[in-house]
Amino acid sequence: MAELNKITGVVVGQYGEAIILAIVDDNGVAIDVSSYATAKTLTMRDKYTLKVLSYSLTFVTDGTNGQVKFTPASGDIDRAGDWEGQIELDTASARAITQRFTIEVEPKLAAST
Repeated sequence: MAELNKITGVVVGQYGEAIILAIVDDNGVAIDVSSYATAKTLTMRDKYTLKVLSYSLTFVTDGTNGQVKFTPASGDIDRAGDWEGQIELDTASARAITQRFTIEVEPKLAAST
């Protein structure tokens, strides 16, 4: 059974292309987050170096499918291993914060000389 709170497919050094995350309940069913239009933020932390990154999220479509995305910049994801992530969603009258989840960052193959 897949872990609901583990993101895979991220590689050290990737940037400039959106990474899509899905916010789901305990059964893996997408949560409608379309009402959280004020602010959507992802915080990532490298548990080894304690480097913290923060990204503004946007909806992939309209938020009804629970999907949000962010685009890392060059140099952001600079170490392989497990990073922690947490999403914060805001409206004018409410704030929702997800449980922490793991972002598994894979090493990049080095070119041979």
